[in-house]
Amino acid sequence: MPDDRPRTSRSNFAARLFELGEVVLQDDNAFTRRGRWREFFRDRIGSTFDEKVILEIGCANADFLTRIAQQHPTSAFIGLDWKYKSIHDAATRANQLALKNLAFIRGRGQDIAKIFSSRELDEVWLFHPDPSDKPKELANRIINDEFMIDLHESMRTKSSFCFKTDHAGYYQWMLALLGIESPKWFFEKVEGAPKIRQGDLHESKSLPEESKVILDRFQLIHHSADFWNDPHALARADKHAFARTSTPFENRFIKKNLPIYFLELIAR
Repeated sequence: MPDDRPRTSRSNFAARLFELGEVVLQDDNAFTRRGRWREFFRDRIGSTFDEKVILEIGCANADFLTRIAQQHPTSAFIGLDWKYKSIHDAATRANQLALKNLAFIRGRGQDIAKIFSSRELDEVWLFHPDPSDKPKELANRIINDEFMIDLHESMRTKSSFCFKTDHAGYYQWMLALLGIESPKWFFEKVEGAPKIRQGDLHESKSLPEESKVILDRFQLIHHSADFWNDPHALARADKHAFARTSTPFENRFIKKNLPIYFLELIAR
């Protein structure tokens, strides 16, 4: 049989991923389960599988996703991350806990159309992506028309795309794409408003125009500029598996009393 292991490793953990079995796919192998994810999890979970497949883009070492998978054993969860060590640590944890409803992909979120077939996902989470906030980096943000087209194609109708960020500028960016103005207190002093890192904010001229591509495919259900102190946002999130659960990265900002920004979109 051909050896699919990388000939030249960009990481000491690249070859070690092959030792973790079917719980993890990497590089070109990440595309081999396209259209068969439910079949894969049906075989692993068994008759209790509720047929839900949920993707987290940027799962890091899956401390967060592992906790959720333990709490929801009948649903399937897939974590995707670009870093070999993160995925190695994530898959190792899943194997140690014998979690049959959890799998991982070492790959890029921008390749979602190659990894999943049409209408294959029930829910997608993108929590705290790289803000890429320098002027030369803005084009590298994962949220753009091309990605959102591919994302929509992979999602079932009326399924949710949930987005969180600690970066006020990225939240502004998302609102601008949806044709919504930034909160007043971003630029004016408002009593009782959350703290904000002023260096994160964009000037209006640097924000994108409203995206017809996104608005034609997604409906905004809710957005919040202070998720953990917003009762309506928390109530909306209660219908999701991640309800009342924060990521380790997110906890850094909660402890500093800095706001977490949240949006939920529904695929049309």
